[in-house]
Amino acid sequence: MTLERLVVAIDGSTADERVLRVAEQLARATGASLRILSVAASPPSYMSTRKEVNIPPEETARFHREMLLRSEEEARAAGVGSVDHLLLEGPPAQAILDSLGAKPPDLLVVGSRGASATRRLFLGSVSNAVVQAAPCPVLVVRSLLRRPPGAPRIRDLAVAVDGSPASTVAFALARDLAGALRRAETPGIRLSILTVLPSHPHPTGKNPTAGGPPAEGTELVRQLSEEAKATVPEVRSEVYEGPPMDRILAHLETHPTDILVVGSRGLSPTRRVLLGSVSTALINHAPCMVLVARAPPSKDD
Repeated sequence: MTLERLVVAIDGSTADERVLRVAEQLARATGASLRILSVAASPPSYMSTRKEVNIPPEETARFHREMLLRSEEEARAAGVGSVDHLLLEGPPAQAILDSLGAKPPDLLVVGSRGASATRRLFLGSVSNAVVQAAPCPVLVVRSLLRRPPGAPRIRDLAVAVDGSPASTVAFALARDLAGALRRAETPGIRLSILTVLPSHPHPTGKNPTAGGPPAEGTELVRQLSEEAKATVPEVRSEVYEGPPMDRILAHLETHPTDILVVGSRGLSPTRRVLLGSVSTALINHAPCMVLVARAPPSKDD
């Protein structure tokens, strides 16, 4: 997959620096153009620390406009060859989605503050809403206490595969992104290919090959590993058993990972509400950035 057009959304929060640095690094590595978005939907947090404060809309718009200009200058100074910005209005998630247009970018980068479960339930999440409905891959950059602020190091990538169309798209994106980073600025790039199999009567554990997992599971990661080695010399494969989200999170806790790439089936709005998504759960709980690659909805969706 070729990454030629990147879009990053910022909102004036403390997470913006990390989100912008990630987008700049990926734009430099891939040679992609970069568009910086912001939605003048509400005043920045420092303007509304006291109750009954009425911030004029023009003041909010001025803040976002100056922020965008400053961010564009920083991106140019960081070595991004083609960069521009766009100020949006309206509900943040919908404004971002509407701005993508008939020809979506190759990658959308958004931030997430990692709200508590209660706040996610009652307030929702712009990043989750964008991931669920965006017509392009979305990289969610969370504010993580265990990670230092500023420019993150992107060296270790992982991709979860299961043989589905969505995971095929995810694998191609992870492989090509790892290859671009390796060629551009990260010679020691590593790619891990993960698959999670249903539990079976044989002994379970970290890697159940001794217990004889289904042959198609180990064959899938073997084939993909061989394919990826043509682009990324250092490729690791892991085969797990059990609940997919639990096993993937356990892997991330014990294996340094900067970006986890997962597939999403591209469900219809109704099925998204009723069924939920492993990819959405990983966005909220993974200790790293999560890149969600979308497959077209099936006829049943």
